[in-house]
Amino acid sequence: MRKFLSFVIIYCSLINPIFASEQTNHIDGKNISKTFINIGDKGISKLKASDLEGAKKLDFTNAGATDEGLKALLKILPDGLEELIFTNCSLTYDGINYMEHYPLPLSLKLLDFTHNKLGIDGTKLLISFLPPGLINLRLNINQIDDGFTAEEASHLPPMLKRLELAMNRINDTGIKALEPYLKNNPNLTALYLYKNPIGEVGTKILTDLCFSFADDYYCTRQLSAPPPKPRLKPKPEHIIRQMRNITDYKEYAARVVYKTRFSEQIQV
Repeated sequence: MRKFLSFVIIYCSLINPIFASEQTNHIDGKNISKTFINIGDKGISKLKASDLEGAKKLDFTNAGATDEGLKALLKILPDGLEELIFTNCSLTYDGINYMEHYPLPLSLKLLDFTHNKLGIDGTKLLISFLPPGLINLRLNINQIDDGFTAEEASHLPPMLKRLELAMNRINDTGIKALEPYLKNNPNLTALYLYKNPIGEVGTKILTDLCFSFADDYYCTRQLSAPPPKPRLKPKPEHIIRQMRNITDYKEYAARVVYKTRFSEQIQV
């Protein structure tokens, strides 16, 4: 009997990749969240619009997806989608280029393409397709260098509150290109730049724009007079990480960063 059941599971996983993947649905009031793990491009291509109907959040972290999977998904993205996550996949310029034919929903608030292979060309193309209402953009670990201009950076969404560019190759030239956008967008108060080769010039630009290094992972800015809120008191269940400094300067020496599992000091 056990051998028969094993055969059925293997057979079903071969003819339908979704059967072998993990799919979870979470319903919180009117918010429907769907998570797909190890679904792969074939699994995504078998999804139907009805499978995603009413979803506010779609999470494809570690889904094993490439550009082909993204192309298939773009065709059936539901209206009203607010969060789209494709972390640790293999997305490149080609997948982003498909957004010209099937654009992202205007309702999107968070886009997380962390740990992909967009490069500077894919990133510039993605910026041109972003919905204007986006407030959280995560592009950590995407091989992004300083090969973009101030004009290209100006196309970032005007309501963006958090921009994550950690562990890329952005240096002082890249910060100079971002400077006009940062000046004209007071909404952006969280900028993640961990492990980028930013030097003295880039650091001064950020300081002049009222950014302060809250810790070694991200910098924040306070444009109004009220005093900063006290940092959250760490608890034993918090995740403790040892970070390196954002630059080579001693004033940003490595220290322990406390982060909670469900919340951060800055929330979007």
